[in-house]
Amino acid sequence: MKIVHLASTFLPRLGGAETTVHNLAMRQLAMGDRPCVITWWGLWAQVARHLPYPVYPLLPRTYTQNARKQWEEGRGSRRFVEWQIDFYRRLLHGDIWHIHMAYPLGMLAVPALKRTGCRVVTTCQGDDLIRDPAFGFTLRMNSHLNEGICCALSMSDRVTAISRLMHEEYKASGIPVSKIDDIPNAVNLSRFQSMHTNPVETRRRLGIPEDSFLLLTVGRDHPQKGFCFIPDILRIVCQNSRKVVWLLVGSSDLQVQKRAAQLGVDAHLRMIPPQSMDVQKNSCLNQHPSEALIELYKSADAFIMTSLWESFGNVIVEAMAAGLPIVSYETAGALDIIENGKWGLVAPVGNIEAMSEHITKLMNQNLFCKEMILRSKTRASEYDWAKIVKIYAECYRRASVPNEIY
Repeated sequence: MKIVHLASTFLPRLGGAETTVHNLAMRQLAMGDRPCVITWWGLWAQVARHLPYPVYPLLPRTYTQNARKQWEEGRGSRRFVEWQIDFYRRLLHGDIWHIHMAYPLGMLAVPALKRTGCRVVTTCQGDDLIRDPAFGFTLRMNSHLNEGICCALSMSDRVTAISRLMHEEYKASGIPVSKIDDIPNAVNLSRFQSMHTNPVETRRRLGIPEDSFLLLTVGRDHPQKGFCFIPDILRIVCQNSRKVVWLLVGSSDLQVQKRAAQLGVDAHLRMIPPQSMDVQKNSCLNQHPSEALIELYKSADAFIMTSLWESFGNVIVEAMAAGLPIVSYETAGALDIIENGKWGLVAPVGNIEAMSEHITKLMNQNLFCKEMILRSKTRASEYDWAKIVKIYAECYRRASVPNEIY
């Protein structure tokens, strides 16, 4: 099957949406399908020569601030985008067009594709569907953009929901349940199982004591990630044990460092900024998560998710694949994966005392911690790409016969 992924965001950016497109294409390639990706010129220029499947560019200045402003005001032209989509439609002859994110490319491309009879599947990842001004998710609060997004979703043959939250938002947007396929993001379990690491050496290289209880958090700098709570949680945890280190990967937030120093726990906090992972990212662009990140997962004792909002939570599944017990705030995305006390421990969002209590429980109750490790590995197997790619294949089959009733 020829599958054309139209990606509003893509590598080398590293986030759940970007790595999902890439890992799905990689798995489809391994299964004998013929995937390709179309994305923005600037992203294409950085990755096209490094990936094993074709990547095609949209022309420079296709998506500019001026164009976005015009679309927000309901007066922008889509012809430049539609012309390029039609060019690739004729060139690639895709059996399925998989649109990743309803804005901007979904809104701009789906109507043009459907006018020519193409089969279209659309996957929303978060702010292209959710309305939450507290986290800057305001796209659909603009009436013109909301109309375009809803039009793209209604015209798509199928839409996929990565979580129950997204499923409910589709329904609230008028999408029939019969057209929604529930397909979570996934993890390449075999990479975690086959990669051998030396946690002692990893800790030594990072200056982390071998006998410390190592907490790990992974994410990009964004207010929704809740990194601001880490120093206060760490202060309470350190009152119960001084042999704890919290490793925060992907952030260089000076306010977090300053707060940790004020509370006297800066010696227990390590931060690895995103640029420190660039060498690994560029040298092995087609493997996500990178070997360096998997090494950190497998060197930790527990994974802590401080996010205040998540549509899914890829890093939770990755941490489970590494066999880490999970402590998380009870965001909608996390609750899809974790059942409190079974697959992990959850605390009310923003409650540092409850989060600290859960972490301390893992540190002090060795048997309970070991049980959580076994359960994490079991849960991760349900999100293995080997399984999820088959669900996508069935979704594509349904999109190819849209009149069939499910």
